[in-house]
Amino acid sequence: TPQQPANKGRTFLAQACTLAQQDPSKMWHLLSSHDFDRSLVRWGPDRDADLVALVNMLSESEGTAPSKMAAASLVMTDYHRRKLTRLGSVPESSLRQRFVLLKLFNHHLDRALPLIDFSRRFSSSIASTVCELQHLIFYATKSAFVNAVLEWTACPSSRNTERHALTVLLHRPGRWARDPK
Repeated sequence: TPQQPANKGRTFLAQACTLAQQDPSKMWHLLSSHDFDRSLVRWGPDRDADLVALVNMLSESEGTAPSKMAAASLVMTDYHRRKLTRLGSVPESSLRQRFVLLKLFNHHLDRALPLIDFSRRFSSSIASTVCELQHLIFYATKSAFVNAVLEWTACPSSRNTERHALTVLLHRPGRWARDPK
């Protein structure tokens, strides 16, 4: 049977107290296993989505790609606090650390997206995982991928150069044997 929220809290505190007395270094393992960072901020999908929204807003207003933004430029104004309420109580140091993590994730994802087959999304596929984690993806990463796909699939005449033209050679000897023309 699932524990009541109060019992979960008591169990967590009991584990934390025991660990703190035995080995303080293991305390951080316990906290991180419950999604807390070193500033004792609990990060979840909603808070991450708000941070991505903040980065997208700052990126658009500054005209800078998130990959080029410095963590120090991540400053919450009163407007951002009103719009992104889940980030209001988060210390700036925690925001910056999480931003660096998201920036690394987006950098690696940007390089991997062209290699992912989104046509078949079964539950344990990479495509399915990327779709589940879409709240962590910056707008610039998404739009760069969409623009690349549009460019890859554009007609050669719209590109004005032949060097970008993709060709596909199909070798189907059985078809020619059936349909002589």
